[in-house]
Amino acid sequence: MLIDVHAHLWLERPEEAKKTVVRLCEYYKVDKVFISTLGDGYYPDRDAVVRCNDITAGFMRERPDLVEGLAYINPANPGYMDEMKRCIEDYHMRGVKLWVATFCDDGRVNDIAEQAIKYGVPILAHTFYKSVGQLEFESRGEHAANLGARYPELNLIAAHIGANVYHTVRSVKDYPNVCVDFSGSYFRRDDIEYTVKHLGAERVLFGSDMPGVFEDCLGKAESVGISDAEREYIYYKNAVRLFYGGIMPNAVTA
Repeated sequence: MLIDVHAHLWLERPEEAKKTVVRLCEYYKVDKVFISTLGDGYYPDRDAVVRCNDITAGFMRERPDLVEGLAYINPANPGYMDEMKRCIEDYHMRGVKLWVATFCDDGRVNDIAEQAIKYGVPILAHTFYKSVGQLEFESRGEHAANLGARYPELNLIAAHIGANVYHTVRSVKDYPNVCVDFSGSYFRRDDIEYTVKHLGAERVLFGSDMPGVFEDCLGKAESVGISDAEREYIYYKNAVRLFYGGIMPNAVTA
């Protein structure tokens, strides 16, 4: 079984991305893919966020066998909690996506974290450490650590291993509720080995950042020097625990 916890559509061109996501999932036998739709810049207003989530919900309806949704939320917008409620309760999305509109430990995220705990859904937070070009509110490993420490009951996924495994793993190591995914092409194969060694396979999830670089992520995951049991945690067991409460729906099993 293979579950991809980190993939996207784009507000400006969703149909093109849908075709690529479905093609890759069918070819590589991905059982479930978690989608968030992004767009309209780094600081989308409320209407743009609503349109993004409507596109995700439409894809869920088109491919209920394959697609799960993540609610894209901008905590800087008015009514962001209403949008979270709409996505989780009405559209049955299984988690929250935070991008770069605010740091993930911003005080406005507290309401989102507390509601996520009540719903029993995780937060997938973009984390990205850059030596140059860091965006104004782009979270890094320490921001994920701060949120994880503030809410130990929250299941938090720091995306991309923060684009710098040595910085990010050190930041989140002491917070067992903070997991990571290795989506994107910003890491080497031995970065996955380092992460598994220091966090444990139970805190690492497969993500690709589809529609791009899927093959790159899968190739590194396939060739990394870890045990088959550890790879199973990364490929699907951790996602089943975080997103489905440990029980895969519709009797889908490995």
